[in-house]
Amino acid sequence: MSSADRLISAEGLAVDRGGARAIDGVSFDLGPGELVAVVGPNGGGKSTLLLALLGLLPSTGRLEVAGPCAHVPQHGPVDPDFPITAIGVALQGAAPPRPFWRVPRRAREAAHAALAEVGLADAAERPYGTLSGGQRQRVLMARALAGRAPILFLDEPFSAVDAPSEAAMLEAIDAERARGVGVLLATHDLAFATQRADRVLLLAGRAHAFGPPAEALAADRLRSAYGGRLLMLDDDAVAVADDHCHDHDHGHGRQGG
Repeated sequence: MSSADRLISAEGLAVDRGGARAIDGVSFDLGPGELVAVVGPNGGGKSTLLLALLGLLPSTGRLEVAGPCAHVPQHGPVDPDFPITAIGVALQGAAPPRPFWRVPRRAREAAHAALAEVGLADAAERPYGTLSGGQRQRVLMARALAGRAPILFLDEPFSAVDAPSEAAMLEAIDAERARGVGVLLATHDLAFATQRADRVLLLAGRAHAFGPPAEALAADRLRSAYGGRLLMLDDDAVAVADDHCHDHDHGHGRQGG
């Protein structure tokens, strides 16, 4: 992939947070239609990396981001008690802040289309706070999709969703990739990274590996990143002792972490 084709190109990226070096020497790139999974232990810097790429944390090193980025946070900033509907949240991604009666028709159409993309077309007028946790996460996904940005960041998007919500979000991710959107997805789920990612960035303070899943998630690389939190079950499976790991089936086998 030539440099002109990359949506993101980072070399030697370092980020300080809370007066300490959070990540250091991170190099990777993201191409159109590609899904790069960022995996690693808790505190390894996955969310920090996404915030730096969004320009919300200062960084050093070389970083090039081609175009606007949409972001689905792990925990949505929308207060469930705030009186806003699902379409109101989705509109936040489709149009700049302004009185709702001045929102362009095309923005409303984009917001409704994004809700349909995550399987919530019939929930547009429902209060956000009355939706289930999985549905609220899907609404946040719709908010990110509504702006049709060329780059999509997802921070642990499946950590607290039910199976229908996960399936709807996976379908939406696949649709975005098909139209050329590059996806950077932070996850604890090694099975997801192995089975669905084009490439994997193994991050634990620094980049322990970046490349195809079979190479980046090789046993020696995982031991280097996870240390004592990694348990080898057999030649093809691992378990990670991590406080925030979760287990659910993606339809391709058992989760590893």
